[in-house]
Amino acid sequence: MRLDGWEVRLFEVLRDHEARPFSWGGVTGGRPDGGSDCHMLAMDACRAVTGIDPYPDERGRYATRIGALRLFSARGFRWLDDAYAAVFERVPPMLAQRGDIGLVSCDGADCACVVVGAEAIGKSPGGTIRVPVAALRTAFRVG
Repeated sequence: MRLDGWEVRLFEVLRDHEARPFSWGGVTGGRPDGGSDCHMLAMDACRAVTGIDPYPDERGRYATRIGALRLFSARGFRWLDDAYAAVFERVPPMLAQRGDIGLVSCDGADCACVVVGAEAIGKSPGGTIRVPVAALRTAFRVG
């Protein structure tokens, strides 16, 4: 269920993450660095929309892509697709609405993005990305 005022909170989250540098898990050298990655962006967006982050204990627990893969694997997930399918309803990308989460191929791997209309916003090692919703490989209904 989406909370009252979610639209304002969602755009505040997106603006905040756009201003932050990319870093896996928001960690460098074992310490929080103020950065963010696509999963952190997606979960912050989910919390803005619904009040719930389904994976709050993952923050700061990985500092590389391999570390993130290990963390997801320990939960029984191959990657983001499995983790999101475990807690959200899968929808065709063209039916994704503002606040929903999608996955797009980026830098040779899936990258989580948040739908904001005709485009979706995510984070990659190169920084913030914007892609057309039509480029999403899959999407998940949030709330």
